[in-house]
Amino acid sequence: LQDSQEAILTAYEQNKIDNESGNLRILTGIPKIDQHITMKRGDFVGVLGYAGQRKSSLCRTIVYNAALAGFNTMHITFEQTLLEEQIMYALMHSHHPKFYGKPKPSKEKFDKGTQIPEEEDFIRNIVLPDLKNLPGKIGIFQPTGTATWPSVKAKAESENQKYPIDILFI
Repeated sequence: LQDSQEAILTAYEQNKIDNESGNLRILTGIPKIDQHITMKRGDFVGVLGYAGQRKSSLCRTIVYNAALAGFNTMHITFEQTLLEEQIMYALMHSHHPKFYGKPKPSKEKFDKGTQIPEEEDFIRNIVLPDLKNLPGKIGIFQPTGTATWPSVKAKAESENQKYPIDILFI
């Protein structure tokens, strides 16, 4: 470590340049992926696989972790409802390490309405209000009716005018 001062300072200077140019690396929060893939604003990254292979879960995790790191995200959902996605992000947030020692609500118990009172209070009084404190934004949009690529693109461009979108998850 003592011999790596130059490399550390060089890495910082590169990060500083990337940040100033809007080209800062977006980490997924998943170390195995971050070791092999570099994502930056404007990159096109496809996550491909068969039905049921957890592609949406992976992308949702990336979007959440990017927002934690201060990046602005937009999630356009076609499969789940807007409310279902909002619930998933809230439950993900309830498992953030800053809530160590607090109840860990599950999707199953949430869906069945069988959370214990401590879990209900934790979601209502701590997790949901704390979502406003994420350093980045998570915008969720569900197209109505028949969605076309031009309509999805128009929505993304409209939102990008309000806040610059670093990751767009469709």
